[in-house]
Amino acid sequence: MAEPFEKTLIQLVECELSPEEWQAWWEDNEAQLEQHLSRGIFLKLKPIKHGFRWVPVLTSQKGAIEYLSDRNIPFRSSDLYQQHYETELAAFCLAQKEQDKTQLEQLRKKMPELFRNYPKFAASLKNVYSSSDVIDGGAAVYKIEQVEASLGCQLPGDVKMHFEITENISIEGIHLELEALRRINIQEKPYIVLGEFWKEADGDLLLIKPEPAEICTVYYYAHGINSVKKLCSGIKPLIENKFSYYNRQ
Repeated sequence: MAEPFEKTLIQLVECELSPEEWQAWWEDNEAQLEQHLSRGIFLKLKPIKHGFRWVPVLTSQKGAIEYLSDRNIPFRSSDLYQQHYETELAAFCLAQKEQDKTQLEQLRKKMPELFRNYPKFAASLKNVYSSSDVIDGGAAVYKIEQVEASLGCQLPGDVKMHFEITENISIEGIHLELEALRRINIQEKPYIVLGEFWKEADGDLLLIKPEPAEICTVYYYAHGINSVKKLCSGIKPLIENKFSYYNRQ
């Protein structure tokens, strides 16, 4: 088996096989290869399942290069598979960007109040917004009152106004959701968890104090150093300044 097997690997390394040809050859010989190859090299050669056409053959090519090199079998490596993969990836990214742009425009039509009240934040979404993100419309007043009742205190006026604009913002590094509000004690002091903001580390909590106010003071709990720090005064500066800046980075 060695000679035809190594000949096929040389073809693979020199990019003479299409992804479909390599996949078909592998399927025809897989059982025999598994018996004769070490587990490590078998898995390195085995085409992986992937949504991109050129990724499986590219990863197998790397395994073939290692196999042939270890045995001093001469070959001339080609980067054609890599070029095809980069072209495929660029096309995918462009299509994804266009899809995200369309979804953001749909969000603009669905939630004009968000774009009107938070124009800088809305503009920053073009850098991060994708199909996996969630931004919901405003909550009804009775729903906000129910959350206040469960917390046992009134929310600051600007916090309630924010949740009337949007009940949930969940994008990478930022999470503000009405129904996720909860009480917490940190360093023996009471707070309300407003959400998460990955300012210094993943999962840093956004906090406000459980006391009446027209404009809240927003804190964050840097859990990596076990410290509560003031972030800003008011929900609007949080979203328009802190979140917008974060999205642009």
